[in-house]
Order: sequence, then structure tokens, then C-alpha cells
Amino acid sequence: MTDDNGILAKIQPNIVARAEMSLPPAATATEQTMTVELVDPYQGRVRITCRREQYRHHKHRWWAWLAVHGEHVELPPDPSPAP
Repeated sequence: MTDDNGILAKIQPNIVARAEMSLPPAATATEQTMTVELVDPYQGRVRITCRREQYRHHKHRWWAWLAVHGEHVELPPDPSPAP
């Protein structure tokens, strides 16, 4: 089974990490998925979707954000009139 993760593999890892760090703490978040829009120097403006994941080891539990999908975002047209 393959998941459609869009262009996530082409986005720089530091941009993906910045997206995950910009979200609220996963332990107290109320939503399971959230999106962040950032600018990647090579891909342009991208939207990264992150999913809240729970990790367990015996009695301990940790929550973290995991990037699951990336896509290009169209920039809005320039409102200034052409000369």
C-alpha cells in the first residue's frame, strides 16, 4: 500500500522540521491534523499537512507531529497593474 504524500520528499528537511515546530504542542492539541504554509527555496510556496501521532513505550506516552503530505500552493496574482 502506498500513500500519496505529494511533494513531501522534495521539500527540504529543515523546512519540514520548521513546519512541525510551528504547530502547537502535540500533547495538548485538540485537532488530529493541521496544515502549515511555508516557502521552500527550491519548491516555492508549499503547504505541509501534519498528523498528530502517539508513541508508546510501556506505560509512557509521547505525542508528536508527523508530516504526511506536501503540495504546491499557487501564489495569488499580483494586484499591481501592469505598466
